[in-house]
Amino acid sequence: MPQEEIEVLRRARIQLVEARRRWAQLLTEPFDRDERPELVATFVRIQQAIDAVDRAIIDEGGQKAPP
Repeated sequence: MPQEEIEVLRRARIQLVEARRRWAQLLTEPFDRDERPELVATFVRIQQAIDAVDRAIIDEGGQKAPP
């Protein structure tokens, strides 16, 4: 994969990490008990997407993204 396409994956990862940080902040705030499972599920889905992008970067010949 050309370097440009690997860079697209890295930018996607950056966006996902920012989303994860926002959701983590939401998890620290008071919320309705019924909302908690959905908040946690979204946080987990975001982390799974980050993991998938990391694998795609490696698969395409790039180095693993920083933690």
